[in-house]
Amino acid sequence: MIKCQSGAMAWMTRSVKMQTKSGGLGGMFKKAISGESLFLNNYIAELPGEIAFEMSFPGHILAVDISQMPLIAQKKAFLAGESTVNMEVFLQKKICAGFFGGEGLFNTILTGPGRVWLQTMPISALANSLAPLIVANK
Repeated sequence: MIKCQSGAMAWMTRSVKMQTKSGGLGGMFKKAISGESLFLNNYIAELPGEIAFEMSFPGHILAVDISQMPLIAQKKAFLAGESTVNMEVFLQKKICAGFFGGEGLFNTILTGPGRVWLQTMPISALANSLAPLIVANK
């Protein structure tokens, strides 16, 4: 089974079935305050099959094995993961770092065993990197 953010699936073969999960009211509240999608889609292949995921913004997809070490990721970085991967909200311990460090007050902590696929550039970082290159028309 593979789980992913809602809207991340590009295509799948007929043998792959989708289930949508919310994680309960408490899980939905945590996801809402952290900026994560409220729903996760689970994909299960009943027979051999294929599934493809797409990113929601320009960048790269990075496969990471988190079996040996947990990973703290930006809110929108998680694209997909194996069923054994747990996702939790991570609150920055230093409030100033959360507000002024550019990474936000809430992040996602991913623990294994298993592999995750991450999007490497959130849209806010892309916008910030392009802003100096855009000339205002006055």
